[in-house]
Amino acid sequence: MKNWKPTLQRFLFELIVIFIGVYLAFVFSDLQQKQQATRKKTQILTGLRQELQLFIDGATAHLAETDALIKDFENRLQYGQMPAPFRYSYTGADRPPNSFWQAAIASGAVDLLDIQLLTDMALYYNFLESALRKYNALYEFGQDHILPYAQDDTVVYYIDSTHLKPIYAEYIMDFKTYQSIGTQLKTKATNLVQTLDTLIE
Repeated sequence: MKNWKPTLQRFLFELIVIFIGVYLAFVFSDLQQKQQATRKKTQILTGLRQELQLFIDGATAHLAETDALIKDFENRLQYGQMPAPFRYSYTGADRPPNSFWQAAIASGAVDLLDIQLLTDMALYYNFLESALRKYNALYEFGQDHILPYAQDDTVVYYIDSTHLKPIYAEYIMDFKTYQSIGTQLKTKATNLVQTLDTLIE
């Protein structure tokens, strides 16, 4: 009967040691999970930043080309010429970069992003899809209504010496709208890159 106290003390000591061990293992596991989540989030932010930068680089060249087309057409029209409506075919990739964003959505990785950033990114990519549809419509118009008359006298596009036929006048206006959309998208992408830079640091 006299040995029960040391036995109890030893039992309590072992119990405390086990408890501390389990607790430390839990803390270490939780720390590892948080570190993994942080690394994964950084990888996602870095990937999105690279994708946005690719768009910015492409859009810079793209907008310069389309702006030159618009200005050349309007200058020639202003000086009494009857230029043919221009066609534009983007010489880069088939579509603006969005594969990393799509992969992040499919994997559920975007759940690691803050809700405001996630919302801003989603709005940007939705706007990008709208711009792509606009471009495709303009490209198809050029193929169907401008290219077939490429060898004809440019008078086929005009009502008189200074006024385009309505279908072509609307096309030029739509192209200016597309140019404006591209400028807005580049601004949005640039702002998002700046935001991501602060988060990655």
